Amino acid sequence: FTAGLSENEKIVENELLHVSQGISQQYGDLSLQAIEFSKQLSQSMEGKTGKLGIPVSNLQDHPEMLEEIISDEFDRVLFSLQRAKSSGVFFILNATVNPALDNAENSRAGLYIKNMEPNIISSSAPNIIILRGVPSISRNNSLSLHAQWKMEFDVSDAPYYHRPMNAAHANKLLPLSRLYYWSTVFTMPDTSEEVMLCSVPLIDSHGNVFGVCGFEISSMLFKLSHMPNNSIYNRLFCVLSPIKEGTIEFHQSMFAGGYSARIISKGSETLKVSENRRSFYSYRHDQDSSFLGIHTPIHLYPQDSAFADEQWVAAIMVPEEDVVSSISKLNLLLIALLMLLVLLGIIASFILSRRFLQPISEGF
Repeated sequence: FTAGLSENEKIVENELLHVSQGISQQYGDLSLQAIEFSKQLSQSMEGKTGKLGIPVSNLQDHPEMLEEIISDEFDRVLFSLQRAKSSGVFFILNATVNPALDNAENSRAGLYIKNMEPNIISSSAPNIIILRGVPSISRNNSLSLHAQWKMEFDVSDAPYYHRPMNAAHANKLLPLSRLYYWSTVFTMPDTSEEVMLCSVPLIDSHGNVFGVCGFEISSMLFKLSHMPNNSIYNRLFCVLSPIKEGTIEFHQSMFAGGYSARIISKGSETLKVSENRRSFYSYRHDQDSSFLGIHTPIHLYPQDSAFADEQWVAAIMVPEEDVVSSISKLNLLLIALLMLLVLLGIIASFILSRRFLQPISEGF
């Protein structure tokens, strides 16, 4: 069974090296650009609110000015999206347009622009659309509203909003480069696409935290960027996932591959990671289905980050039965070749023996 297994593992290792380097580069670049975006946006908004005689940290007390303040940042936000080559850009302010509405404590004003074709960088419709923000922004810039558009963000269950803000409040001496946060994969409320968000706190010159901003990597962009070479196995796929206590959660992971790994997982989202004695790692569900593959750490944060304890891995996996089938076919081929060599050896021996015996028979 193990014939050819080590050779296949080396090929998968090379593919993992290529994919992990690409993921580290993409996520590292976006982290740096999100930090710079936060600095520029914070400075710009503080300057504009200062001219209006309002501290930027007190925007929640002046909801009537939010539309103007948000709209004035459209060009900067769109430019940041195009430069970053991400699938979306956003900022969320610690304020709401109408504090009297139901659930106002979980509603936050801001702007979210998406590039629906992230592999094609263009400022023209229909690529660029508005997912969150006041509708006047779309009208004034001849952009469409997303089919699932809403004016404000629902932050009732939004780690990408609360966690970086809380970290900034609790670690006032840490720079922005130690406060950015990568969310696990989730679906934005009332939308259908899975995304990961890189969020950075918005902090004014006095150290007051007044919101967050950052970039999006959609499931489509991840797949387009990190599709593995499936010339070895048709169902080979790449996954980026948080790892905790030797387990991987599929519902918190990004995927790139030619088929849905979640379908074969049969609804079981938790994988137990274990090292095999000979080669590959096993990623096993509670049920019978499992995967074989290799993983490597992906360092999304510096060692002294507020979120440094969160560990991530990139992995190349394939359904276990695909490996078994491939090795079985290889073994059958090797057996057939061996039998052919034995047969050729017998034929060669027979021919040689006939040639040797022929002169002897002629002498008689």
